[in-house]
Amino acid sequence: MEKKKLPKVLITHSLVNVSKEMFKQHPTLITQIVEKRSGIYALYKNKELYYVGRAAQLKSRVKRHLSNHHYPNWTHFSFYVVENSWIGEIESILVRIAKPKGNKANPKGRDISLNKDLSNLLKKTFNETHDILLPGAKTSRSKIAQNRILKGLVDKNTSIFRTYKGVKHTAVLTPAGTIRYKSKIYSSATAAAKAVVDGRVNGWRFWKIKNSAKQFVKLKEYR
Repeated sequence: MEKKKLPKVLITHSLVNVSKEMFKQHPTLITQIVEKRSGIYALYKNKELYYVGRAAQLKSRVKRHLSNHHYPNWTHFSFYVVENSWIGEIESILVRIAKPKGNKANPKGRDISLNKDLSNLLKKTFNETHDILLPGAKTSRSKIAQNRILKGLVDKNTSIFRTYKGVKHTAVLTPAGTIRYKSKIYSSATAAAKAVVDGRVNGWRFWKIKNSAKQFVKLKEYR
C-alpha cells in the first residue's frame, strides 16, 4: 500500500520557554534534542522578547549564548525547527515586526515590496492629491497621471468655463485629455487654470463643465 505524502509544514519541531538554568545545568540534554537541526530561536528576558536569531545548527548556537555578550540579558530560550531555505525570511520578518532590543540591525531577507504598486495606483486614482498622500513624488509624474484621467472624460470637444475676477474664461477639453485655452494646449486641468490664475489653483475645482442635466458642475464632479 502506497504511503500518503505528509503535507509540508513550516515548523517541524519546537522547544519553548526553557530557562537559562536548565541550559546551565543540563546543556547536553538540550543539545541532544536539538541535534543538527536548523531553525529560528528567541531569547526572552522574563516574558519580554529580547533577541531573535537564526542558526544552521541550533546545537552550536545554544552553547554560544551561554557565554557571549547576550548572556546577562536573557532568562528563557525558545527555538523552532524549520527548513533551512526559510530561515532568512522568517528571521527578517520577526525582527522587523517585533524589533527586539538585542537585535541592532535588521537582517536581510527577500523583500518584494508592494509600495511602488501602491504609489502607482495612488497617482492614477487620486491625481492631484497624490503629492499630499505620498510626499516627495515628482510633479511630472502627477501630471501624467492627471492626463490619463482627463483622457476619455468627454467623447468630443467640450467647452469648460470659469468666471474669474468678473471675466468669463472659456477653454476646450478634448477626448485625448488635453485642454485648449487661448490657442495654447495644456496637458492638465491645473496647468490650464494657472494660465488664468496667477498663483496656486486646483484645476479640477477651478473649471466648470455642463453635465447631462444641463447644469454647471466642477470638472472633478463630472461623470
